[in-house]
Amino acid sequence: MAARRLIFQVPVTWPFYLAVMVPAQTWQYSQVQLSEEPLICSARGCRNPAVHALRWNNPKLHTPDRRKTWLACDAHLTSLGDFLRARQFLREVEPLAAE
Repeated sequence: MAARRLIFQVPVTWPFYLAVMVPAQTWQYSQVQLSEEPLICSARGCRNPAVHALRWNNPKLHTPDRRKTWLACDAHLTSLGDFLRARQFLREVEPLAAE
């Protein structure tokens, strides 16, 4: 699966916190770049290809419809899922579509 990366440009001399504060309408978007690199597992130190997407949110920080995503290989699906379940953050687990 090709990873999509959205690149936006702000003046290089700006500190990061100012770039975040700029309204989205003023950002200059470049083309979305597709990478041929496989998506990898989000577990620390793991370089295996991801086969699952763990969709989660922190209800204290995120709206109910907001989802963040961790990717997992078969070996780390349980440990990443248990970590999110213990905090009641895990919303759903989906297989990654094979291309």
